[in-house]
Amino acid sequence: MTAEQIRFAQTIYAAGSDLLTLINDILDLSKIEAGMLEIQPEPVAIARLVDELSRTFQPVAAQKGLALEIHIDEAAPAAIETDPARLSQILKT
Repeated sequence: MTAEQIRFAQTIYAAGSDLLTLINDILDLSKIEAGMLEIQPEPVAIARLVDELSRTFQPVAAQKGLALEIHIDEAAPAAIETDPARLSQILKT
């Protein structure tokens, strides 16, 4: 596969993963309404989070002719304690 085909395959895979996440988000909404959602905090590395967000949104930005730049403030902590699934839901919505 060419580099471009690999990039397209990765984008398709990411879109499939995002669709699965969306389905899980809908299920989580019903858990919230029922008062049954459990939060599972754990350390989340900021650099890894930013990289994930960049990989998710870079193809969309490029498709729209936009430049996507993400900067981490030097005063930001290396990691935060949070529920990674819930944080991802918030940032990608």
